[in-house]
Amino acid sequence: MGIPDEDYFSYEPILRTGLKKHGSPRKCKTCTFVSIVGLVLVLVLGAGFYLYLMRDKFVVEEGPSGQPYPEEMGSHFEGDIVVLNGSNWRQSSGLMDSAYRWPDSTIIYEFDPKFDSNFKENFTRAMAHIMGRTCIRFKPLDKEDNYIYVTDRGDCSSAVGMRSMGRQELSLGKYCNCFGTMVHEIVHALGFFHEQSRTDRDDYVTIFWDNIKPGEQNNFEKKGKDIVDPFFVPYDAYSIMHYGAYAFSKNGNATILSNNPEVEIGNRKELSFGDINKINNMYCDKVGAVKILSGDQNRYLTLWEGLSKHGDIINTDVDIYVEYQKWTVDWDGLLDEDGDGGMIWSWTQDGTELMVVTESHMNDGRVHIWPEYDDRSQKWRAVRNDGDTIRFMIKNLQSGRCLTANGLDAVTLEECNPANLRQNWYILGLLTKPPEPPRRDDRSPCGKSVTAPYEFPIGYNCSMGNYMLTFQRDGNLVIYDESGGVKWHTGSATGLKNPNQFKLRGRSLKFGSDGNLVLYNAAKGQIWSSDTANKGHHIKFGEDGKLVIFDKNNNTVSQFGRKEAAES
Repeated sequence: MGIPDEDYFSYEPILRTGLKKHGSPRKCKTCTFVSIVGLVLVLVLGAGFYLYLMRDKFVVEEGPSGQPYPEEMGSHFEGDIVVLNGSNWRQSSGLMDSAYRWPDSTIIYEFDPKFDSNFKENFTRAMAHIMGRTCIRFKPLDKEDNYIYVTDRGDCSSAVGMRSMGRQELSLGKYCNCFGTMVHEIVHALGFFHEQSRTDRDDYVTIFWDNIKPGEQNNFEKKGKDIVDPFFVPYDAYSIMHYGAYAFSKNGNATILSNNPEVEIGNRKELSFGDINKINNMYCDKVGAVKILSGDQNRYLTLWEGLSKHGDIINTDVDIYVEYQKWTVDWDGLLDEDGDGGMIWSWTQDGTELMVVTESHMNDGRVHIWPEYDDRSQKWRAVRNDGDTIRFMIKNLQSGRCLTANGLDAVTLEECNPANLRQNWYILGLLTKPPEPPRRDDRSPCGKSVTAPYEFPIGYNCSMGNYMLTFQRDGNLVIYDESGGVKWHTGSATGLKNPNQFKLRGRSLKFGSDGNLVLYNAAKGQIWSSDTANKGHHIKFGEDGKLVIFDKNNNTVSQFGRKEAAES
């Protein structure tokens, strides 16, 4: 199929509108590695100058910053989603339709011949990252009809899902040579929107509409359940598909923050467990992430060299919390007693040729990593040990022998023996549990006393008589009178005209065990307090429009409700 006309796209070329429209992007960290003992000064300086010139090509991860990610700065829908003319995801079933999924869970791709070689290397890393954790495969274009064309149109962008239009472009411009950004765009191509567009997002994050650039508010719209399918995964603020805190900000302040200050939003380091589960649930719900624990030594199946390469061996080691102790398994094949078996592959892949656990063809009992091909030496069956529900022997279908632990030495295949503890394995699913919404205290100081500790949820409202107490979503604690006028407030709203306003914005309000009512910012710094530490015992908002803190003897320690604002 030929190259489609540009009219098929809603492209607004970034070179014409300019990245300047959205300010400077969050830059990827650059690598500068020059240190060779014995080099004369001129060589050191020369090498350093070369790396400076090449700094845009050495890319690892994005770091924390007050800037948006580069993919959030384009001119497309939500920054980086290419919308085809005639598409209306707000009214259609959209990507819940399997027609938008890649056949055989395989993305066909082709690089633009002019595409930068350093970008290709990082893009290959991104594909390997996804492949090791899911059932997704990547295949260079041969004669297939539909494929992604990886090119540089000056921005970071992709269509969502397979669009059945022949060639569909995935663009990675100058600022997009970031590992996390590339993974993000590939997951769009797999069929996923941004996480914060989910229907249930307000239970988990707060949108600060006043900080969003004029005309960009539509990028924060929620999509209906008829459009976005969470694929049985709870809201995941850590998802690689989640906006960062500063997306489309007009003033450098956050536009989106988690309701749970402990949760980082919008990571660009890795697929989250939620991302992994959603991809697998969409394409292959019988594939899962596991760690495999030896039954005799409390050691985990470990890839010896830490990266899946031809011939690498496997051993067992203590739990060292690294990726080369994590594996993906085909549960359907692994547990089918009469089937063709299932494969086991490491999270750490080197390139787009999947490396899987394989019995050596030398008939020497060795087990190593080898490229995937259709052979019984790569197929395994998990046999429950005498009816045990959690312990398995892992049998190779070619030889009929079982995986055997040998400590730090390489694992081997030996005759299966249920009594041999070195052949007993626990296959532990790496299940995700994304952050839940903050627990709500059923108590309320609305017209009645509440004993410390108590936390006011964001959005809290209490109406008593002619007055209302509210902890607003902009971070301000306010008492309004019957006319809607402000009777009192803590002065911690988002809109404060102060260069340190981010530090002064309220994010959590707690009446602590020490009896002190404290307003914290997102960094858990105190920005206001009632100054009642070791004095207060219970708190109440009454019909007189006053928020009162009492001691144990019900004496007033402090009260708030005067006309002037609190000092912050």
